[in-house]
Amino acid sequence: MPNIYSLPQEVIVHVCSYILVRHPVSTVGWQRDEKTLARLARTSKTLSGPALTVLWRTLPNILPLLFTLPADLCVRRVFHVGRGQPEQYMEFARLPTAADFSRWILYSVLVRDIKNLHKTSAPPSITVSLDVWDVLAHHGPKSLIPCVHALNTHDIGGKRYPLGVTRLLFSSTLTNYRLAMANPDADLVPHVDALAECSPVLKTLRVSWDYSSRECVGPVDHRPSTSLSQRFTAFAYLRELSVVGIQILPPALQSMGALPSLQTLDITVSSVDYPASWTTSTPNPDTGHFPQLCTLRVQVDDLSWVAATLRHICSPVLEQIQITSSHSRHDSFERLCEVLSRHRSREALRYISHEGWLGHPCDLNAAFTYLLALPAITDVSLDTSSIVMLSDATLEAMSRAWPRLENLDLHSYQYDPDAAFEDYFSSAGCQATLDGLSALAHNCPSLEVLNLAIDPRCKALLSKTCITDTPAWHQAFRPVAPNRSALTRLYVGFIDTEYPMEVAGVISALFPHLDYVDHGDNDEGMYSFPGWTEANRVLRE
Repeated sequence: MPNIYSLPQEVIVHVCSYILVRHPVSTVGWQRDEKTLARLARTSKTLSGPALTVLWRTLPNILPLLFTLPADLCVRRVFHVGRGQPEQYMEFARLPTAADFSRWILYSVLVRDIKNLHKTSAPPSITVSLDVWDVLAHHGPKSLIPCVHALNTHDIGGKRYPLGVTRLLFSSTLTNYRLAMANPDADLVPHVDALAECSPVLKTLRVSWDYSSRECVGPVDHRPSTSLSQRFTAFAYLRELSVVGIQILPPALQSMGALPSLQTLDITVSSVDYPASWTTSTPNPDTGHFPQLCTLRVQVDDLSWVAATLRHICSPVLEQIQITSSHSRHDSFERLCEVLSRHRSREALRYISHEGWLGHPCDLNAAFTYLLALPAITDVSLDTSSIVMLSDATLEAMSRAWPRLENLDLHSYQYDPDAAFEDYFSSAGCQATLDGLSALAHNCPSLEVLNLAIDPRCKALLSKTCITDTPAWHQAFRPVAPNRSALTRLYVGFIDTEYPMEVAGVISALFPHLDYVDHGDNDEGMYSFPGWTEANRVLRE
């Protein structure tokens, strides 16, 4: 029989992964035999090396390490509370000695990722009591997981898991940390400072406000905020930073902007925290912030704050902007587009997304005219709950400026049957028609998704040529070759077509791979669109 080490490394990994997946311990949350994994690692002598490496690489929680301790030290207590499921806690029956941690030290150096700090996910739920962490802090190894790369922690801060406990988990190898805090107002700054001291090579940091935690304090409408500290700039290798639900104050934003390697930023902001000078000052482009930023995600009340902040971002490689705003209008979006058209990253920007009300109706012709200066655009998505108004001329200009366009999602309006929907189009005078779709079909071969309110009525559908007596739309809408079309999804809004046969012919010529057109409420039955129903029947034939 050949030795296991003669097999290729990838085969060994698959064998060990199979053992881990098939073994009961991975599916029952340790409820059958709490020491199974340790016993498996000890008794599989032939596979001892690779088995240890694979089985201990990723742990669901801290419990496997606790099970390496002597049985008379680490015990499980069951508490019955009412008629619900009993609660189980891991506790220490006595104070540990240095010898008790011999197996902990042996296995902990193999751990690279812990999914949950203190609790199992599968029933029955087992929680590590705070007393255990307190004992580990005073009597355990100096670093509980010395080679860990990724941590996911919840309920951090306050009385439950104070800084003295959580910093035991910070190692010099930690590169990915997800932190959910009950009271970030008081606990975020000291925890991040300790992280900067113990884990200077951190590359990904995701912080969120755990407002559902029992440790959460403060009034219901309270929103935590943070200014961080100067020590935050010690994260010289940080590439991805997410701080969600915790409002970022100006000093914190400036500290983030000073990070030399930051590529992805996801933050929550309230514009009232920023002085008027933030929007009126003229930043020096040579001393700006965020020099390597590629992706910006912002939750903000006022969209104009984003336009002002973009002027402080000096990155020439900004590719993606995703914004969620609560109080904005289409003129604020127009101002944002104007700033983007002049930004030093205009050659790189390819993805723009906005979610939030922009007014009703929403004429964005001027805004999209600014965006024509961005040649790399592939994806534009606006979830505005408004009727986005674009003219055929604007669509044609977009199609020529964005030849690599893949997704144009501009329609999320919920139709009110009591509203004069068609009056919005006639009053705005900028409705898109089949002519606008034709420009996109011919000039954007990579376009896969198109959601846009259009008026399907067109003069070419009503007339015939004098010589051949053929429908005029045959000449007005040139067919697109199948190898020059990628569109698989089209949504056209709430205006029904009066000429379903002709419209089906036009759409089939422009988008040869399309056999269905989404419209109205997507056939949920609230409204009737007999024209589009007939057009789709023709397309499917």
